[in-house]
Amino acid sequence: MHKSNRPVTFLLIGIFSFVLLLFYTHAFPPTYLFHAGAIPIPGSIPFFALFFLTLFGLGAGILKSNTQGIITGIFGLLFLLLRMLGFTHWFFSLVLVTLFGVIELFLIQKN
Repeated sequence: MHKSNRPVTFLLIGIFSFVLLLFYTHAFPPTYLFHAGAIPIPGSIPFFALFFLTLFGLGAGILKSNTQGIITGIFGLLFLLLRMLGFTHWFFSLVLVTLFGVIELFLIQKN
């Protein structure tokens, strides 16, 4: 019987990106600007990218599905963005959970 190492790979990606995220939040202030040539890149872009990779890797590794890992990552990003933009009422979280629940049910029904 062939055993797949795919969930372990995604778990390792999630753990590694979590360690990088911890280092990034410790080493750089939120207002830091990276410079790629002449283009300044705000410090929030690498933070959100690492946060997405962490949630995607852990979600895909634990739930054993790439689509559920992507859904988990996007849900976490949208939740943080809503909080950052000032939408802190419990109703917005409920709408977000309902939206992603419906998307998950649609994807399960499609398979």
